[in-house]
Amino acid sequence: MKFKKGGEQDYSKGIGKTNISKVNGTINKEKWESALLGKSGDYVHKWNLRVNPKQAEYNKIVVRDWVDKDYSPMQIIPESIVVTAGYYNKVYALVDDVTLEAGKDYEIKWNDSYTEFTITFNNAKAIRATNGKAAAFRIVYNTTAPADGTKVQNNAEITADDKVLPVSDDRTETITKVIGNSTVTSGGTIQLKTGYRITLYKVDEKSLDRLAGAKFKITPPEGAITAKEEIVTTDASGVAQSKIYTDEDVKKGEFTITEVEAPKGYQLDSTPIKVTVGQEGVIKTVTNKRNNTKAQIQAIKN
Repeated sequence: MKFKKGGEQDYSKGIGKTNISKVNGTINKEKWESALLGKSGDYVHKWNLRVNPKQAEYNKIVVRDWVDKDYSPMQIIPESIVVTAGYYNKVYALVDDVTLEAGKDYEIKWNDSYTEFTITFNNAKAIRATNGKAAAFRIVYNTTAPADGTKVQNNAEITADDKVLPVSDDRTETITKVIGNSTVTSGGTIQLKTGYRITLYKVDEKSLDRLAGAKFKITPPEGAITAKEEIVTTDASGVAQSKIYTDEDVKKGEFTITEVEAPKGYQLDSTPIKVTVGQEGVIKTVTNKRNNTKAQIQAIKN
């Protein structure tokens, strides 16, 4: 990155190496409604995905984007996705951008819970930018927001001509990740304190509806002094939190989380989950499958 007279930033060198990058993730107060999710809300996280900024020539580009389960739960609002083509100038602005059409210029597929999508450009190099090169792409969209003081993470990766690419030609990692703070400073929304403790979200695996009544056993590492084994239960918001641990105890090793009672109408998953607790704590989103019966369930829309 260079700085020119007047403070203008020049990202040209980085753009020439970049295969994929993700920015933003900020929370915004914005009313939304989604027919596909069957939900509405007052807050969103905004995301901006830059694809093939260096404008390499590829026949096929596949972009996979997903919500990270090791953070607070959120869903992608499918109606908010906009895909455009153009080229990035030296200040990383997309120039002469044209909005693309799903089913014509690209294909998009979703998982059942709208926490992951895959976009495929089947003839990517046929889409040209006005600078004469193969187009770069921008994918912008919103996700739901916990808005409870926790953090969310969104990830993406790119495959070009059936080869997984690094995020940049001078780096080895293949996944671009952005963490967003889901904190609201006004409006009366309850904000969770997550430092030095375990925060669990229990959700339906498809709808991501929050589930009350799930019980988890949390076992501290061997040698812990003040931390004791405890049972925590998800509340009406589908959230359960452990007691706050000491710095000395968290340095003893991994804590083990085991579901001991599923929410009513759901299948128990007693697979142990190992976590390391640090200063910022640990957040886990745990999904459950419904029983095949028509039992009443206690579910809260997130």
